[in-house]
Amino acid sequence: MADLLKIEKEIVLIHGIVIESGTIEFKKLNWVLRARSIEDNRYMMNGLHIDPDGNLVAADGRRMHIWRKCPINEYGYFRVIVTQKAIFLILGEDKFPAWEKIIPHDAPLVIERICISSPKKQGFSIEIFKLFQDTKACFNLNYITDIGSYAADSEWSVYGEDPNGAWLFQHEDLEAIVMPMYVRPNP
Repeated sequence: MADLLKIEKEIVLIHGIVIESGTIEFKKLNWVLRARSIEDNRYMMNGLHIDPDGNLVAADGRRMHIWRKCPINEYGYFRVIVTQKAIFLILGEDKFPAWEKIIPHDAPLVIERICISSPKKQGFSIEIFKLFQDTKACFNLNYITDIGSYAADSEWSVYGEDPNGAWLFQHEDLEAIVMPMYVRPNP
C-alpha cells in the first residue's frame, strides 16, 4: 500500500497537488468535498474549483461548501482522487459554474450560533428543531449533518430570509450554502 501511495504521489506531483491525511488542510478539504456532485450528468461539478482569491468550492446543485482563503496556491478546476492517506487534486480543463451568484450576500443573520453535531449526540434534535423554527425552511438532514461533520459541536451562524431560497451557514473560514427542500403547502 505504501508503494501504491508513492506511485500515486509521483503521478500527481507531475500534474497536481497532494494533501496528506492528518493535516488541517486534509480535514477542511474533505469537508468541502462532501458537497461535490457524484452524478454523471453533473460532470462539471464532480471536481472542485479554486479561484485566484483562494476560495475552494465544491457543489452538487443543491448545496455548496466553500473554504475561504485556503493555502493552495494554484487555481482552476481540479479533478479529485480521495484515498485514506491523501487527497489528490489534478488540474483539469472543465469550467466550474458561476458559484458566487447563489450566495445570499445581504441576507440577515437569523441564528447567531447553532451547534450542529452528530445525529447520535444528545441535543441534536433540539438544534434541528431550532433551525427549522428560526428559518421556516425545511433542509435535507444529510446536508445539515455534513455541515456539522467538520468538527464535533461546531458552532455555525446562519444567514437567510426566504424559506425557499439559499441559506448561508458560516463557521470560521468555512461556508455552506444550502437550498431548502420544497414543501408543498397543504390545500
